[in-house]
Amino acid sequence: VKLIQDELRRVKFELPDGFEGLRFWPCGLTGRRTWPFPHDGRRMMVVSPFVSNGVLEELSRGRRECVLVSREESLDGLNPETLETFDRVFAMAPEAESEEIAEDSAATDEESDSLSGLHAKLFVMDDGWDARVWTGSANSTEAAFSRNVELLVELMGKKAHCGIDAVLGGDGRQAALIDLLRPYSAPEEMVPPPDGRLEKLAEDVRRDLAGVGLRLQAEEAGGGSTWDLAVVVPEGATLSLPDECTVRCRLVSLPEDLAVKLDLGSSRVAVLQGVSWQALTTFVAFSVEAQDEEGKAVVRFVLNLPLEGGPADRQERLIEQVLTDRTAVLRFLLLLLADDVREIAAVQGTAG
Repeated sequence: VKLIQDELRRVKFELPDGFEGLRFWPCGLTGRRTWPFPHDGRRMMVVSPFVSNGVLEELSRGRRECVLVSREESLDGLNPETLETFDRVFAMAPEAESEEIAEDSAATDEESDSLSGLHAKLFVMDDGWDARVWTGSANSTEAAFSRNVELLVELMGKKAHCGIDAVLGGDGRQAALIDLLRPYSAPEEMVPPPDGRLEKLAEDVRRDLAGVGLRLQAEEAGGGSTWDLAVVVPEGATLSLPDECTVRCRLVSLPEDLAVKLDLGSSRVAVLQGVSWQALTTFVAFSVEAQDEEGKAVVRFVLNLPLEGGPADRQERLIEQVLTDRTAVLRFLLLLLADDVREIAAVQGTAG
């Protein structure tokens, strides 16, 4: 990581066609709110799958003819007053979502839910003859700009190329974003927005699990060919779950269907059985699910837990498994000795 951040300072980034400059906006690293968008009354378009009233009102304040694109269920949860601050509001057309899923014929029913719908995060502002485009990981929510660690890239170019009307398109000469959208109409009976109680419960459990000091204990099984790993709560520490919450965990090297449910009845809250030495890892994936009759919230995260026990010769076994031919040996030696990892590609190309 230190090498990457040092080299990143000297990288000359190649701009996409039609853009004349760029700037990076890391958010959430300093513990203070980062707000990349100037408050100058210029027209703006917001594309975001998740939105909150406060951020949208701040984005549109003092501006005219603003455009909002989001998921229909997210728009349903907004205050009518917030929607009125935008001149045009769009949701993705149902036929566009159906085509998106159909293109991936290998997607399972469970995967289809995560593949469907709007995912892009985009902020476009007209700036005279120019335009500014921000894109990255940040949704238009309070969490994105006040609590989370996010990254936005700002690109600058001519309005005719990357302004709001250019991004929306719709001149009829070629397919455009506007063809995938439909004007949003609020339901006649507005459903009250979720109160966030389940999300808060799941987040509180995540914090408790991350802060209690969990560790892994490995015990040999199957004559040394497999291992049982127990997730253990430290002596004297307490961990409890709300009635609405369940937690499952697995090693990141294992598929989700091998996740086990946490049982807080003892200090060994979970046991992962029959793990091969190749799959042994200290990285444990957790899934916290909070559910009641009104809905469900899920939080997923990974913890790197201290490991007690385990095969003493695991590193030697892994090296033996990897170093199967002359090229692999040369590549491994280069990893140990090279200052520039790009040299590895050159060796790979000539060692055969």
